[in-house]
Amino acid sequence: MKLNNRRTIAATAAMVLSSLVLAACSSGDGDSDANSSAGADCDDVTTVRLAQVGSTFGLGSAAYGQVPLQAGYYADECLEVKSTFQLDGSAGLVASLVSGNAEFGIAGPSTVMNAVAQDKDAGIKVIYFTGYTNVRAVTAADSSLQTYADLAGKSVGATSEGASTQTLCELAARQDGADTSDIKWSYTTQIGSAAQALDSGKFDAWCGLDTDVPNFEGVNVKTRPLTMPEGLAESVLPGGGLITTDKFLKEHPDVVKSFLRAVMNATQFAITNPEATAYLMLKEDPNTAPLGDSPKAQVEAAKNVWLARAANVVPVAKDVLPGDQPDDLIQKGVDMYIEAGLAPSTVSMDQWLDLSIFREIAPDVDTSAAVEDAKNFKIPSDYKFN
Repeated sequence: MKLNNRRTIAATAAMVLSSLVLAACSSGDGDSDANSSAGADCDDVTTVRLAQVGSTFGLGSAAYGQVPLQAGYYADECLEVKSTFQLDGSAGLVASLVSGNAEFGIAGPSTVMNAVAQDKDAGIKVIYFTGYTNVRAVTAADSSLQTYADLAGKSVGATSEGASTQTLCELAARQDGADTSDIKWSYTTQIGSAAQALDSGKFDAWCGLDTDVPNFEGVNVKTRPLTMPEGLAESVLPGGGLITTDKFLKEHPDVVKSFLRAVMNATQFAITNPEATAYLMLKEDPNTAPLGDSPKAQVEAAKNVWLARAANVVPVAKDVLPGDQPDDLIQKGVDMYIEAGLAPSTVSMDQWLDLSIFREIAPDVDTSAAVEDAKNFKIPSDYKFN
């Protein structure tokens, strides 16, 4: 794999109304840097659309979006991937695939399960996992709280009433033996406000995502996670996945294989070199650059957020490749989500999950070149994002 500049992004607020097309391969007009080169030789390029709710510093955005686009892994597979950003959330994202306005998307299993429950003909499948245990409750570093049972009677923050993070924290507290009826919930969508509330003691704890921790640290608020009840962490349903339709799986299996190979290479690149990953993420989406007095400081801040997310990249089960998870552990996660009221009990696993193509190609995909790419990647000495 050679890093190249053959990439075209159409990041639009509305879905681009076009079908899967084959176009002549061209070199494109993308930016070039010290790591760019000619890329793969393609007689034809297949254009597909990837629907996202937003661009983040998680593995989903890195492995599906910024890294394979900037490092050329999609180009190596003779793919042109156009990103579309869905403004009306995950439900709208799923609807865009059902209506044929995108071929791939990023959504959690519970979103897909609920979509299938509402429309059994939706034909949406999760085909690759990108994250596992990423919900957690944290408290101030000097707090006396230790476990989820300690949340009883305390003031706890979350992003919104009924958010999955709140529901899962309550589930963990109940499993830990706590009466959750007297938890005093408060809500804010601003991480800065949550950090101030933790620091001042207004919040005794915060139920959110693992990426919140480095954001808190960025404003000098030190936190630590509460201890998850035994067995619960190992039963968490993978929280993020790549989705497509049954129709596309059936009609274009080779395109799906190419997309997955690019994602697998990008995943290994991202795991191997977090700093390079942060740079590529900000280069692809400069509007997401965190505050910093220099581009280097921005990369460092983005890297710290990515490292927090990278902790949940590796599947819970040993000797399982990123992207996969044993069916029995997936079912345990499904049962937990059903108990928490986040997923319907009427949808079977084969109605929302199909890892068959990934499991078919994964043993033969050699990602060693991507690892070397990451090790040898040199961030230019003079760069800026915005």
